[in-house]
Amino acid sequence: MASDAAGGSWKPAPESAGGPAAPSAWRTGTGPASARSSRLLRIGAGAVGLLAVCGGMFWMSTWVAPPKPAALLIFAASYEENLTVPLNLTGSKTAKSLQAFGQGADRPLLRARDVREFRSDIPWDQGLDKIKDSALVLYFAAHGGCDDQGPYLIPNDAD
Repeated sequence: MASDAAGGSWKPAPESAGGPAAPSAWRTGTGPASARSSRLLRIGAGAVGLLAVCGGMFWMSTWVAPPKPAALLIFAASYEENLTVPLNLTGSKTAKSLQAFGQGADRPLLRARDVREFRSDIPWDQGLDKIKDSALVLYFAAHGGCDDQGPYLIPNDAD
């Protein structure tokens, strides 16, 4: 074709025999892929900066007006005397560890009480009205289940 000879072809002209051609832009890292990674870097830096500002504001708000401590009530059922329910050794150990954590002198935001045994003959909410703290954290270390009447916890003296 005559238009091909005049340089109107869709193919580029063959390189001269003088040496290898210069690498394409995508191979040197100056193309759109490099712009994409720099954009991701800027977004990541912006997200880290936003988290740092939010964290600083939260720290300042708790420094100016520290939160009041919360009471921690721990109920545990180990099922050691009850052979119908599997043992809950990890639950009772966790309850004791949480109690020790809450009674530490360096924990001004959490005050743990004694670990109570979760039984069916003693109401679990007995004495809650005497707690004067503004917040209350309840921790139950017990097995549970669900039936057609809803979820339930199994007390230590369950039948």
